[in-house]
Amino acid sequence: MSTAASPHWLPGLWAKSPPPGQVEGEPLALHTERVLRALAQLAARFPMLAQLAGCDDFWRRAFLACLLHDAGKAAAAFQRMLRSGPRWEQRHEVLSLAFLSWLVPAAEEAFPWIAAGIASHHRDARLLIGRGERYDPDADPADLDFEHVFAAELGERTLAALRDWLREAPGQWAHQLEWDRWFPPESLSLRPEYARASLASLRHAIPAAIQRGLRSYRQFVQEARDGQLRQGAILLRGVVLMADHLASAHASRLQALNLPEDEMLLARLQLSPSTLHAHQRRAAEHRGSVVLSAPTGSGKTEAALLWAAHQQRFLPASSLIYLLPYQASLNAMQDRLRHTLGASVGLIHSRSVEVLYKKLLDQGYSPRAAETGARHADDLARLAQPAIRVTTPYHLLRAAYRLRGYEANWTALAGSLVIVDEVHAYEPERLALFVELLVELIRSWEVRVCAMTATMPSWLRSLLADALGAGLITPDPELFAQFQRHELRLLDGELLEEETLTLVAQLVRQGHPVLVGANTIARACAAYQALRALLGPEQVRLLHSRYTGRDRHEREQEVRRHLDARRADRPPLAVVATQVIEVSLDLDFDTIVSEPAPLEALAQRFGRVNRRRRQTLAPVYVLRQPGPNDALVYERELVGRTLELLERHHGQAIDEAQLSTWLDEIYGHDLRDRWLREIEMQRHIFRQTCLQTLHAFESDDELDEQFDRLFDGTEVLPRSLRDEYQRAREQSELAARELLVPISYRQLKREMQRVAWEQERGEDGRAFRTVQVIDAPYDAILGLQI
Repeated sequence: MSTAASPHWLPGLWAKSPPPGQVEGEPLALHTERVLRALAQLAARFPMLAQLAGCDDFWRRAFLACLLHDAGKAAAAFQRMLRSGPRWEQRHEVLSLAFLSWLVPAAEEAFPWIAAGIASHHRDARLLIGRGERYDPDADPADLDFEHVFAAELGERTLAALRDWLREAPGQWAHQLEWDRWFPPESLSLRPEYARASLASLRHAIPAAIQRGLRSYRQFVQEARDGQLRQGAILLRGVVLMADHLASAHASRLQALNLPEDEMLLARLQLSPSTLHAHQRRAAEHRGSVVLSAPTGSGKTEAALLWAAHQQRFLPASSLIYLLPYQASLNAMQDRLRHTLGASVGLIHSRSVEVLYKKLLDQGYSPRAAETGARHADDLARLAQPAIRVTTPYHLLRAAYRLRGYEANWTALAGSLVIVDEVHAYEPERLALFVELLVELIRSWEVRVCAMTATMPSWLRSLLADALGAGLITPDPELFAQFQRHELRLLDGELLEEETLTLVAQLVRQGHPVLVGANTIARACAAYQALRALLGPEQVRLLHSRYTGRDRHEREQEVRRHLDARRADRPPLAVVATQVIEVSLDLDFDTIVSEPAPLEALAQRFGRVNRRRRQTLAPVYVLRQPGPNDALVYERELVGRTLELLERHHGQAIDEAQLSTWLDEIYGHDLRDRWLREIEMQRHIFRQTCLQTLHAFESDDELDEQFDRLFDGTEVLPRSLRDEYQRAREQSELAARELLVPISYRQLKREMQRVAWEQERGEDGRAFRTVQVIDAPYDAILGLQI
């Protein structure tokens, strides 16, 4: 990583403390070079940022911000702190502002941009120059004692080393890193008056230079709240944060999006031009955003990848981002894309680091090594180091909610290709937020979108196509006939009645793998226990969302081993599952017995049945009576209308070509209009409160918990696992986190009397995390019982 000239620059000055077991810290010059190298790779990945920022000089400004961002670490007190000395109470980025005048005149338009990039690379503006903060841009430098707290920290030898460094290094690095593509290296020269000045005069000028930088920063923050500067400010802080964090993570080279060419991609997808379905062929030829619907099993994922490869040919993209609503399907999609595309694929969701940890353990890593590797891979994915990433829509929405690091999130989305799978899975409020975010990304961030699902009413297709300005691809009618796989049968009664359970047991005894679809975890557990009594433990499995990470991984893997769609010898099993089974798990059952649900959900459950068309028509059973608490999960009127429609088709083959028509009938004018009004209202609110008020340098930590309450929920530790948790923490933190159970905030509120908050403490005795311990039964089969 280092250049030949680096060793003699800034001798003895560190940017980082020594790692455990070592005595030498990371040299300041080397860290700066790593940041600039990462920035150069970001410029290659995101060449569109200068245009999006509305600034032809964008990359020079970012270069200078990264060059100077840590110069203030040269302070003697900071160097003592890195060598186990006392904490320095000042901010090194404030001292870094003193050196900006050495390279750029204050009157130059770029000056406030660069000052903002330097000053904001750790803290938001309000935490540095806000009301009541120590660095008041309007105060007299003498009153702030900058002479003592900053200028006195730089001896003549240090100042001379800094001047030599800024005279030699910028031009050399600009040449070596090929920055001359973006700006002339001579524009980085040390200004003559600073090159000639005495060291005493350089030190004397530091307080005024800092004040000048702080005022320019404040001015830029104010001007960037709206108007033309807003997007440029977000992108500037975004690239500085990304470059600094990538360098600190010692990331390997930033990967470019390089999707396989036509023939190779088709081969990897196990397709050929002659075997492509019409919707796949149209997706492979479509230019721009698209809304795609096609029956389950007809190759939607393949169509989306062909679409992405075509976009890359006529307008290179920065990243490919694949969105799914559920963690289990994200974990499976990461493996699928990595195998299909032959590239590194990042995984991002609320428990992705635990998933990566488990995978490394399975590969034979020790717990400590697995934790280190998992955290590193998770960090790199969140820094967009892999060009291909799988995540949830909620990760994208974090940017709009101005959660910490949001500028980097927006930057990482610029110029990307976004595939939105299972778009039907979101209720109106969340769908509205997500649609409006996609509108913003397409309109202002050069993003192209492929939104797809097997089950979509025509009004939702139209809404998406109109909002996204997207083309519409639907399959040829004859394709649906080829994928006709199911015969609908309605059953009297409800899930836990003896007749229903007897039917399931009879089907399993006849040699069939059977999916039992439950709407709530409580009903799933009750059905599992009843079927276990009828069939024995070897022929029944339970799958839902309220397990520890360790147990859910093991249960999902076990079900996949038995019922992977590619297996020819699937054993007879009853798998009782909630909605976690609906999306993107490549399982194949002979039949299903399901509680009533909206048609979209039922169609997804049916998609796990006869997936490889081993039978001409497989029976799919839907119960006529819902469970007592189903109204908490699904809108009762929607379920009732679904049952009314299905009643008319009892005993018939399901024509998937008619699913959209059926959905239109179920929603009718009243439900459709109510949902459209709700979506439109929520889109308007989201745009007014989040997107129109979006600006740089101002994250809002208070929104973090609100966001988790709205989207991600929380985690609890069952009291029965508390001792195991403490033992696991001694092994690794991630081993301990595998014992936490996800629940919604609504569930947490209901169980509040059974929850205690316990603080975890590090070796220094300081509390660093609060664990929510719940006094509720837990076991590896039934999960958390609340």
